[in-house]
Amino acid sequence: MRFLIATIKSAGHEAYLIGGSVRDLCMGKTPKDFDLTTSAPPETIQKLFPRVIATGIQHGTVTVLLDKIPYEVTTYRIDKDYQDGRRPSHVEFGTSLSEDLRRRDFTMNALAYDLDRDLLVDEHGGQEDILRKTIKTIGKARARFEEDGLRPIRALRFASVLGFSLEAETKAAIAQTRAVTAKVSVERFLDELLKSFRGPSPATMLRLLWEEDLLSLFCEGLPREPLDREELALLDQVPKEPVPFLLGQWSLALSSEASPLLWEGYFQNLRCSQAQVRGALFYRTVRNFPKEESYPSDRLCKERFLSPLKLFLKQSKEPEALVWEFLLSLPEPLWQRAKLIWDKQHALVLADLVVNGRDLEKNFPNLEKQRYGYVLSELLARVWEDPNRNEVRVLLEHCAEIISNMQAT
Repeated sequence: MRFLIATIKSAGHEAYLIGGSVRDLCMGKTPKDFDLTTSAPPETIQKLFPRVIATGIQHGTVTVLLDKIPYEVTTYRIDKDYQDGRRPSHVEFGTSLSEDLRRRDFTMNALAYDLDRDLLVDEHGGQEDILRKTIKTIGKARARFEEDGLRPIRALRFASVLGFSLEAETKAAIAQTRAVTAKVSVERFLDELLKSFRGPSPATMLRLLWEEDLLSLFCEGLPREPLDREELALLDQVPKEPVPFLLGQWSLALSSEASPLLWEGYFQNLRCSQAQVRGALFYRTVRNFPKEESYPSDRLCKERFLSPLKLFLKQSKEPEALVWEFLLSLPEPLWQRAKLIWDKQHALVLADLVVNGRDLEKNFPNLEKQRYGYVLSELLARVWEDPNRNEVRVLLEHCAEIISNMQAT
């Protein structure tokens, strides 16, 4: 970091740490990444360092790679003429640090730090707002939100991640600029939503989104019913992975009654990936199981939960340990019992049976192949009942009985 700043300064330019990294330092946190702002144009940065990626060069941003660590470096700029509520029509480079700070969204993000002089530049009261745990726009909140419709959503995300409150004018401007927020792409909204999952209170963002009625802008038809308090509280208590399960828990706080088909549509409207949709729907299904069966038999537990779980793990590639950590964090006692059954490694899916279609073809040559699936499914059901039946001789005897019953009917 010091080498990066020293190199830029040696070329006759200013360089400051900026934004979230400075905010985190003021809060006593270790920043996850470091961004810099500089008077040097992006072309100069490209010449100063051997490995530079033009990540957003049209907006003055490049990424410098030093020792495999990325540093985002942005030239001082002014954003001009927001016309579509999403991005400036053009930017001007070569301005001052003060102009660059003025264009930023919130006071807490308009902090610059001179590492060499140990000097904090705070022209908008950001440090005081951090101490007050307050999210406040720079200048008039309504005007700043009308420039970029994503800013209200970012404000809610920061509230949930940082544990801050919205300043009154900033909060009021969210409703006033709802039409501008509606112009934000669903993909950008989903990105902010998933970022909130990594913070300590994703429930806070969901509650604020619900209070401001912003979800309907990005997911048509989503239920507008009171949030489920228990499921909402659980959203803050469960582990942060797997993300599809967290998404499923988020959806249960919104509506636990809507059908899987409806929620599949809602997740798709939110532009969730196929893996996220599959995982979230699976999670909703298994969470309903203990509500329907308070103390199911081992056989029913295998059929309704463990067998689908094994298939899900195979399809999703989610780490088994993370999935079980998530499930065991849930309040229902069923999951602890299910884990004990799982650890016995009983046959749960067709592939676990010691006989297969080739065995049926060899031992029952007159059996129509379209009946193989039915016979094997019947065998699996009997093995769920008694795991000791999963032996070749025993299963072939059961095959003969199943086939005989089929022929009799």
